[in-house]
Amino acid sequence: MIKIFALIILIGGVSLVGVLLLAGLLFSAFKMRKWGKPLGWLLYSILKNKRRW
Repeated sequence: MIKIFALIILIGGVSLVGVLLLAGLLFSAFKMRKWGKPLGWLLYSILKNKRRW
């Protein structure tokens, strides 16, 4: 029971972080195009690294 609860929290936390990163990425793309692209590439590389693990 505790393991399932921990798993739900973990998945929820990861998805929340993902949503926040996407929101930040969209915001930066609209507000600061100069910074939007580097952030996008950084996020993309982080996600690629996580998939390898």
